[in-house]
Amino acid sequence: MQYEDEYNNTYSPTSKFTAIRTIISCACQQDMELYHWDIQGAFMTSTLDTEIFMDLPPGYSLPEGKCISLRKSLYGLKQSSALFHDTLEVWLLEYGFTAVGADGVIFKLDRGGETMMLSLYVNDSMCASSSRVLYDQFLQDLSKRFKLSDQGRLAWYLGVAIDYDKAAGIVTMSQEKYIETLLERFNMRGCKQETTPFEPGGHLLKSDAPETPNPEQIKNYQQLIGGLMWASTFTRPNISYAVNQCAKHMANPGEKHVIAAKRILKNLAGMKGLKLTYRCSSGDEANQLVCYADADHAGDPETRKSTTGYVLLLNGGAVSWASVHQQVTALSTAEAEYYAASVCGTDVTYVQRMMEELGYEQQAPMVLYEDNMACIYMSRTSVMYHKARHIDTRVYHLRELCKNKMMVLDVEPLQVRLVDVP
Repeated sequence: MQYEDEYNNTYSPTSKFTAIRTIISCACQQDMELYHWDIQGAFMTSTLDTEIFMDLPPGYSLPEGKCISLRKSLYGLKQSSALFHDTLEVWLLEYGFTAVGADGVIFKLDRGGETMMLSLYVNDSMCASSSRVLYDQFLQDLSKRFKLSDQGRLAWYLGVAIDYDKAAGIVTMSQEKYIETLLERFNMRGCKQETTPFEPGGHLLKSDAPETPNPEQIKNYQQLIGGLMWASTFTRPNISYAVNQCAKHMANPGEKHVIAAKRILKNLAGMKGLKLTYRCSSGDEANQLVCYADADHAGDPETRKSTTGYVLLLNGGAVSWASVHQQVTALSTAEAEYYAASVCGTDVTYVQRMMEELGYEQQAPMVLYEDNMACIYMSRTSVMYHKARHIDTRVYHLRELCKNKMMVLDVEPLQVRLVDVP
């Protein structure tokens, strides 16, 4: 047991999935190689920053008046992960890497005209390098400080299968095996398949919850939604809306909620072979971001709040997406769409800044496709419409992004409908 005065910081950052996908997409475009390595016994490589005493295991004893003081971190200490991250970060910066963004988990190294990008997830690391010689030298130097396990070329990362056809300039990300594990775990193997993850026009209501909570059903439902969330946030943007709707009822799910959650699994069972795909683009499309956003005005029949949906594309594949409940009650379709575009703009800013620091600055304003003309007009003019005066001022940063040429809103082509919130 640890007391509060024995540790200060326990937070250890990990790479956002958006950053991982962005690096993979850029590596494909720049014809880089992708590698994977991890550090063994990672938490025991750090020196403690506080004084901690420990009891000896059963069977061991100390002379009277003696005690054991820890010098190195151990697995099980609350601060172990944070200490290891700090230790590795210091080593990388001293080696010549520069930190990308404020997360402290993305790093870039420029040396001898070659480039290497690094993404950290605790002791697991994904690396994109333009030179095998540079990468081998880096691993050799890193192994002098840490005990490494070189996994070679990237093929499997955080439960995702990654296939890189360098000759064709295509990278794919798949969670087919993970989906098969979910189907097996919840006894859904061989189930009837669904063509859509959510019933068109359907709603999940709080009134569908039972008056008396069922602890066993709650536990199983929460485990199922947690498993689906991992897929929806990593490689399956098509189930984001459905998972978002089901996740609202994890405290006390009813039979209708369980059926809706299993429908998502049935949909995945029929489409488990789908993959996120990034292609080496040419001309102006190379490393150029494109975004689609949408909202359903007052789509929630109980709260009358809207849902935001957007997807951000890079080199032919999605690198970021979301389907989230809006925190405000929009009074019009234009307001709901404007709020959705504004939320999307914050994610666009994050990805653009990361790409700029990686050396892939956008050559033109990113195009955000919208299907609401009032929303587009409000982003282009400084006139305060009387119907929009009540909109929270924080969402007006969308207009600032457009003014600074970071993005521009345009009408979504009728033949292209990548984002459509039911």
